[in-house]
Amino acid sequence: MNYDVNRENLFVNNLVFDGCQELPVDMDFSLPDYCPDIQRILKCNVNPKITSRNISGDRLNIDGSVDVRLIYLDADKKSVRCCENSVPFSCSVDLKTSPENAVAATSSRIEYMNCRAVTPRKIDIHGAIAICVKIYNKDSRDVTAGINGDDIQQKKSCLSVSSLEGIGQQQFSISEMLDLGQNKPAPELIIRCDVSLVPEEYKNMVNKVVVKGEALVKVLYIGDISSGQLEVMEYSIPFSQVIDVPGATENSKCSVILEVLGHEEQIQGDNQGDSNLISEDIKASAAVMAYADKDIEVITDAYSTDYDLECTNQLIELCKLSESMRDSFSVKSLIEFTEFKISRVIDIWSDTSSVSARCENGKIKCDGKMNICILAIDLEEVPFYIERIVDLPYTKDANLNCENVRIESSICPISIGYRITGSGSIEVKSDVKICTNVYTCEKCNMVVGASASDCKPKAKDTTAALTIYYADPGESIWDIARRYYTSVDAIKDENDISSDTVEQNKMLLIPMK
Repeated sequence: MNYDVNRENLFVNNLVFDGCQELPVDMDFSLPDYCPDIQRILKCNVNPKITSRNISGDRLNIDGSVDVRLIYLDADKKSVRCCENSVPFSCSVDLKTSPENAVAATSSRIEYMNCRAVTPRKIDIHGAIAICVKIYNKDSRDVTAGINGDDIQQKKSCLSVSSLEGIGQQQFSISEMLDLGQNKPAPELIIRCDVSLVPEEYKNMVNKVVVKGEALVKVLYIGDISSGQLEVMEYSIPFSQVIDVPGATENSKCSVILEVLGHEEQIQGDNQGDSNLISEDIKASAAVMAYADKDIEVITDAYSTDYDLECTNQLIELCKLSESMRDSFSVKSLIEFTEFKISRVIDIWSDTSSVSARCENGKIKCDGKMNICILAIDLEEVPFYIERIVDLPYTKDANLNCENVRIESSICPISIGYRITGSGSIEVKSDVKICTNVYTCEKCNMVVGASASDCKPKAKDTTAALTIYYADPGESIWDIARRYYTSVDAIKDENDISSDTVEQNKMLLIPMK
């Protein structure tokens, strides 16, 4: 006979896909007529932009473009110039399942890139980028809460978990007119622009979450093409976006993922006709997962007092979002180089950053890396470019039990400062925002089914009402009860004990009926 199993429904966040797809980048183009000849390529900025992404069945389809901004040295005036080109891309990711309530988080990285000037006016670019994707889905999971039967004894474990109450994703735009002010020359050509999103806080409402933060924008532009004068401006644009998250409540704990999908900059004129404005249009995405803390009881073992019981078990892992933290830290790094002698720095930025997180000795440990890019002037007043990878170590005391903890972290550069320490060295100070989610996870061997043959009852000695058992310290009352086909409560009542284990050498009376 099969015993009926009572199941409790739990919603969990299931990472259904985590991988990268490599895309080739092959371009050759000639400079527009208004661009001067190339003397030397300084930097080939490759910026993938995602225009659309959608999950259709078991596939994620992504469309976008790879925008290339070539920063080079003018052959005539030896000043910094740039030109742009782009190529569209499409890719599909096989998810091997068809998620119905999912969000997608995407990022990109350059695998390799070879950019060379075939002639002073023709560029050949050959390389590859990787589009990395994580798909999170709201899945329903059945948890065994009980087994029906008067003869069934059940061992329960109480677990504190996070139930995924709601999940939602939304694209939105951040638009701002950036004023260069009266002390800066009007822009004639934008060389490069960085945009990053820094989360600040979120506010829960019923079925909605308000995500607040700031968009950090840094623009390098030419203020006078005739002289090659370069200027740098930095801006902070606050934003607040309401994200639809069906199922979220005012008490939800939230995990938020922010992405820059693309950005566009255009030189604009003011009412007097002066071109001292830059329009900034950012296409962004926010994914929100809203959790509720919940205590559940799971059946991890069972036996029958009357029959030989066969149990089917399944190993499960359930997690709780125990803490969501945002922190800032600074790291100083010494960058040394021998190929150039530096006079001054034009611009310094980061074009890639990554982090891996772990728990060590109860602390949160993160190993971050950042690619520092430096555009500078040498002693002969000629621009040059270098880049170096720097480490961003981060440690936070958290008093964690590392055996059952999973940590997810992301980093975002806030600002990069520098100090020239010699003709061949620069000390860089990187200010970084780090967002960390700490999950406490527990594994248990859950009973998912139970059956027995009613034709084969257990052969029990019923000649005596009680038997004597000499227990050792630390023995489980459950194990003793199972050995004698009786119940835990019966042993506890008979011996007037409340603990689940024997605390010292003790003679126990075991009820046999």
